[in-house]
Amino acid sequence: MNIECYRIAAESVEALDVSEDVLEQWRLGKDSYWVDIHSYETDELESWLKNLSLSDLAMKCCREAGEATRFIPLNNEVFFDFPVYSEKDESPIFHLSFLCMQNLVVSLHSAPLDSLDGVIKGLTSGLTLTHSTTSALVCLLLLVESAKSLKISEALKKAVFDLDERMDDDPDSVEADEILDLKRSLRILDTVVGAQLGCFEFIGGMSRPFLDLKALATQFQFAPSNVRVGNQNVDRLEKTIADIRQRFDMNQQEKTNHRLAILTILSAIFLPLTFIAGIYGMNFDKMPELHFPYSYPVALGVMALIAGGMYLYFRSRGWLE
Repeated sequence: MNIECYRIAAESVEALDVSEDVLEQWRLGKDSYWVDIHSYETDELESWLKNLSLSDLAMKCCREAGEATRFIPLNNEVFFDFPVYSEKDESPIFHLSFLCMQNLVVSLHSAPLDSLDGVIKGLTSGLTLTHSTTSALVCLLLLVESAKSLKISEALKKAVFDLDERMDDDPDSVEADEILDLKRSLRILDTVVGAQLGCFEFIGGMSRPFLDLKALATQFQFAPSNVRVGNQNVDRLEKTIADIRQRFDMNQQEKTNHRLAILTILSAIFLPLTFIAGIYGMNFDKMPELHFPYSYPVALGVMALIAGGMYLYFRSRGWLE
């Protein structure tokens, strides 16, 4: 289990100071703190959380962190959980959970998160918060995650529109796997921004002594706005991908129909030749053509004329294009 503890500094140049004795200072009511926990086992997490004297429901929520999107306001705590993008390819999304208490925020995630590392790096090297409170810190973290979701949705939109243009200009260059990959990415985007939008809109009206985002409405309003745009992109991209898939299927059907047409024409050309060959393959004694010295080249010539004539006819009608 990886635990990183920070003090939200009011008098320092840096917004966050690394702190080794967070629990002791927190119990004394000195300053506000952020504890980031990741790569943990449930038993390890539960053992550490016992130091906070949480309610049974809050402890249960923390044990089940990462299982579903939810927002649970309690008397002395607020717990909420929503999906975020993972930087690891094997797991495109996982959940980021927050336990908010008086002067303390605990963030939980199953694996390292680059976006949080970026916030920590910034806040420990000169970046400041609008207020030196846990609410301002939570506001910033949610803004960062919403901005990341919006950025990914815009990247997906560009990829879909590029594929749409290729489908217009060169449909044969488009592969079915490309469309399926975009559909998977869209499903992930829908999962993330849909859950984030519901969670952020609910949290935005929160007004508690230890989590008051309503007082930070001017700053926090961009978080639901970002994911709202991402959610709108989902609806638009879903229709575009469906249209691309329909045009792809039509192009494949046209190619199949063309191949079948070619095979049909070839069958039509060889049908009379097969008929002639069948006639002269009969075992009759009296077939005068068999004894004519030039019957073989004549038969071949007639067959070539029939095949060539039919080929020229089909080509003149545009059936071979």
